[in-house]
Amino acid sequence: MGGRESNRFLNGQRAEHQPGLRRAPFFIRWRADEKGAGRRLSAAYCGRARLWTIIRGLDCPRTGARETVPLSAVPHSRSPLDTRIEIVTPENIAFQYRVAGPFARLPAYLIDLLFRLIMVVAVGLVAVLGLGVAGLPGMGFGLMAVVAFITEWFYCGLFEALWNGQTPGKRLLHLRVLTAEGQPINAWQAVLRNFLRGVDALPWMCYQFGLFSAASNDRFQRLGDLAAGTMVVVEQRASRADVVRIEEAEALALAAQLPPGLVISRSLARALSAYVIRRPTFAWRRRIEIALHLSEPLRLSLGLPRETHPDHLLCALYHHAFIADRLAQPRPIGRDPQADARQTLLIP
Repeated sequence: MGGRESNRFLNGQRAEHQPGLRRAPFFIRWRADEKGAGRRLSAAYCGRARLWTIIRGLDCPRTGARETVPLSAVPHSRSPLDTRIEIVTPENIAFQYRVAGPFARLPAYLIDLLFRLIMVVAVGLVAVLGLGVAGLPGMGFGLMAVVAFITEWFYCGLFEALWNGQTPGKRLLHLRVLTAEGQPINAWQAVLRNFLRGVDALPWMCYQFGLFSAASNDRFQRLGDLAAGTMVVVEQRASRADVVRIEEAEALALAAQLPPGLVISRSLARALSAYVIRRPTFAWRRRIEIALHLSEPLRLSLGLPRETHPDHLLCALYHHAFIADRLAQPRPIGRDPQADARQTLLIP
């Protein structure tokens, strides 16, 4: 079958059925080489198609084996993989922040709204009951209206100015307001961004203006944030975690294929631990991007096939270093006394 005939379905024509060939999506095409000895998989110029071939793979038409595009052959896209941004200071120091999107900020807003309602109801009941005994119930309702006005317009701005960019709801959910340059905000910025919340809430308190504004920029800034030059980020808390249990079946199966005498150096063990602990916070595309730099040299050292998934390989090595070896024979990770009969992996 020639190269033109193999790409019929890309032009809307139906490809001929061949035994052992599974029909591919419209963005995947099989190309036959001139000798017909084998076929290779290529994707149309579509980012999702390339990622689909990486993760899912297709059946080889002759042998039925899994054949995927090498991860190293996939071009790196400049589009952001997640909500992380990088800010470079005038001193040429780079900081990374994870920007909080609208749905991450919504629970914090609801918590603050609940606190405001509790404050208004508590003060209103005390004022109405107390002044009602004195025969002035109307003054109690007036005081309740004043408290409602203050909490509506000054609650968030006052807390963010005094608590370094946090309200009670943001503090509970580990969110913080910073300037667009990554610096702490001042009182003027805290008050301005919250005064313009009324514009973001239009029309009819549906926050459509705020959602449209947040969706139009990569930092999810609503109109108040754009005017004040601020953004909301997720605080990265330093935590000490225990040994992480690897639950992916692919990673466990790959760990069982590792040489039993494999010894992992301390430096590599620290790198694996840092990756596995932080990987739940990464999007799956970010995992591939980060793991690829370390997994490719390790794959070559271990002689594993080219289609080995980078994330599964690092998880398998972590399982081998911290879980499997300790269950079989408790010993520290590092240089083995019988290293001459074993294989030691170092950071490449």
